[in-house]
Amino acid sequence: MLDPLSDPRGKDITAVMMEYAENRRASLYMIIAGYADDISKKLYAYNDGIKSRFQEIYFEDFDDSDLLSIRNGLLLERGWSADERARLEANKLARQANREGFGNARSVRQKFEEAVKTGMTHDSFSGQTGLLT
Repeated sequence: MLDPLSDPRGKDITAVMMEYAENRRASLYMIIAGYADDISKKLYAYNDGIKSRFQEIYFEDFDDSDLLSIRNGLLLERGWSADERARLEANKLARQANREGFGNARSVRQKFEEAVKTGMTHDSFSGQTGLLT
């Protein structure tokens, strides 16, 4: 995370960013992404004018049905199926929402890949269809 309060490089980057945000605002779109708390404590706290130059957009974490849809899409791509335990895993992931470090779709993909690796170690794994848990 860009931290101009404690990192000299962050001060230089922020100075350039502010110059561009002011002088090229008609032709430049700048996206700053991160956790709201980090942006507020590290970037906005450094310079009060930064916040006024950006429109904030918040993305909500996915709920369990969203995560299940992502997982189902990964299964569909491979022509695979999953049992009830996979749905429970999506529910468990959804409970991690709103915590720093929660990766939404990334977490689902990681769990999916873990299940694929586990499945591939089974003698019965054919690669064509599978039951992922």
